[in-house]
Amino acid sequence: MKDKIAIVSSGGGMSCSYSSGVMKALVEKYKFTEPDIVVAASGSAGVLTYYVSKQYGPMVNIWCDYLADKRFINFLRFWRIIDIDYLVDTVLGEKEKLDEQTVKKSKIRLFVPAMNVKNAEITYFSNNSDLLKVLKATKAVPVAYNMAVKIGDGFFCDSGVTSSSSYNIKKALDLGAKKLIIIDNHNHGDSRVFKIWLHTRNEIFKRKYKQQMNETEEFEIQEDVEYVILKAGCKNGFLKNDLSFLKNTIKKGYDEAIKSKKLREIVSSSL
Repeated sequence: MKDKIAIVSSGGGMSCSYSSGVMKALVEKYKFTEPDIVVAASGSAGVLTYYVSKQYGPMVNIWCDYLADKRFINFLRFWRIIDIDYLVDTVLGEKEKLDEQTVKKSKIRLFVPAMNVKNAEITYFSNNSDLLKVLKATKAVPVAYNMAVKIGDGFFCDSGVTSSSSYNIKKALDLGAKKLIIIDNHNHGDSRVFKIWLHTRNEIFKRKYKQQMNETEEFEIQEDVEYVILKAGCKNGFLKNDLSFLKNTIKKGYDEAIKSKKLREIVSSSL
């Protein structure tokens, strides 16, 4: 019996376009389309959900075709700098409509995290969830989007914890993964918005949030797990949506995935 393999992708705002380059390489060059588990957070969640739905074109093209646009990010629209409604309702829901039924029927186990704004509890939503609502919740950046998303009885948003690689790697390991393809989209300066938001929370929330952040910082992958980490390494790319940045970041993800010997080894052993 082969070891379970998981793809884990962190948040990082517009730097998550790096994920689409990596995933394009996995599909086109490695012909790797059936991992056991996918854990995708924040800005990368759409990319990996389209990967699970096998909509490989939109997985990449959405960034340059729709997101290099003031309808999505507009600093003059200070009450909602990032319009997640435009991204999810218009782009993912209509223009490049997500095939939710394929995701629901997929053998790939998809997990998307979001944080409850009242108690800092983290929920991992899966294939059978209301996927567009879940994608909106995991992308709902506090302050910049300025809204929480109602799912069931709770209100959810993005957070520094759910966006982190470590927290989502732990989830994959808890699910039994022994091989990991980790896409780290973190970029310098992308945590300020979460720090501002944290000041508005009550003390119980702050304590729980800080405890979770400490857990992510102390987390280490155990020795019996085989993994590769591909890093976007962007600087100040959280809200940078000009077309040249997006194209270059996608290309970087693609090129680095192609060149990675460790990625090739993990994928080859799993086919």
